[in-house]
Amino acid sequence: MREIVLDTETTGLDPADGHRIIEIGCVELMDHLPTGVTFQRYLNPERLVPIESQRVHGITDEHLADKPFFAHIADDLQDFLGDAPLVIHNASFDLKFLNSEFHRLSRPPIPLARAIDTIEIAKAKIPGARYSLDELCKRFGIDLSVRTKHGALLDAELTARVYLELVGGRQTRLMLAPKDRETGTQVNVSSQPRWKRTLHSWRANWAAMRSGIGGRAMYTLYYAPSTASMAVHWLLIELGVPFELVPVDIGAKAHKSPEFLRINPNGHVPVLVIDGVPYTECAALLMLLAERHPTANLSPAVGTAERSAYLQTMFYLANTLQPAYRSWFYPEEAAGIDNVDAAKLVARAKIEQVWTRLDSKFEDGRVFILGQNLTAADFLATILMRWSRNMPKPATEFPNLARYVDRMRKLPSLREVHARENLTDWICG
Repeated sequence: MREIVLDTETTGLDPADGHRIIEIGCVELMDHLPTGVTFQRYLNPERLVPIESQRVHGITDEHLADKPFFAHIADDLQDFLGDAPLVIHNASFDLKFLNSEFHRLSRPPIPLARAIDTIEIAKAKIPGARYSLDELCKRFGIDLSVRTKHGALLDAELTARVYLELVGGRQTRLMLAPKDRETGTQVNVSSQPRWKRTLHSWRANWAAMRSGIGGRAMYTLYYAPSTASMAVHWLLIELGVPFELVPVDIGAKAHKSPEFLRINPNGHVPVLVIDGVPYTECAALLMLLAERHPTANLSPAVGTAERSAYLQTMFYLANTLQPAYRSWFYPEEAAGIDNVDAAKLVARAKIEQVWTRLDSKFEDGRVFILGQNLTAADFLATILMRWSRNMPKPATEFPNLARYVDRMRKLPSLREVHARENLTDWICG
């Protein structure tokens, strides 16, 4: 569902006294996720701005002298709003001014019933609290350091954060590693104002989401390219279900930020949000997805011998291979900086031992890790084999695993996840 969070700045308190709008700011949400699309206009009010109002928002007559009149931006505003519900803090105030401006242009008013008032939600959720925007931001730990004065777009962004907290959408507050919606290029988060730090959702997945049941994405995946989250990303593509991606900039330590730690206190990707609830651990997420979509036949039936082998393999990969990789890539964590080389030797031996064991399983002529059928275990095993690509003896130097990897590389979904994560190595051999 598309919603617009809206705020205005005005010359005074009541349009009946001749006061006008001087700034409009809007933030677009899609299914309680900021899309990064905003609308902002400063307006010439065709009158002077009282000094007491200037003290509130800092907008002067000089600043507004060359700005358009409301009549000049009315079409753009209404096109942006569309028929979306309007999330407003103290809706009656802003709608009173908007409808006054529309009345001047002989346009129909926006009905109050179209508004979602965050003050009314707060009164219902937290009776007896203070309901100003500042107080609610403080209550939810939302940074107010950038709000030295009122501003319509900034206040709309803050209102969006408060709204998501009130409706239980805390996980949607993570605003990390965005991409420009038009060029697709990565945006330098640290160089942007806080209110511009927005989520990026892949356009293909938005299209899938909008065509899905009820117009909603089924899943939201917090991921970083080439990490364990790649296996979950790949399986989502293979399943063909609508989902959204939230990139987490590992290099910038975004996974250790307070926003992300509210979602996953362990500070790791992947995190998969299902119906507003975050779930973690790569192997568990793969198994969960396979069981939520049984028609894909990626999880052996309960009670079968294949099921026992499947569970054993998933836990073996997660509990034996993944920790060994951790020691290989971060040897100083457990062994200390003086014992890095020794720790890497031990880790390498454990990893190659796993490859030897898995390679031997293919001696019976099996096609996939567990036999003749593709399962969720193949998604985890293949991505973990990819991790070995720069090691002294990668998985592809084991003959049966090399043939297995060649088969997996032919899967369109594996090629697609490489493309979406902008990865070009390994997929072509």
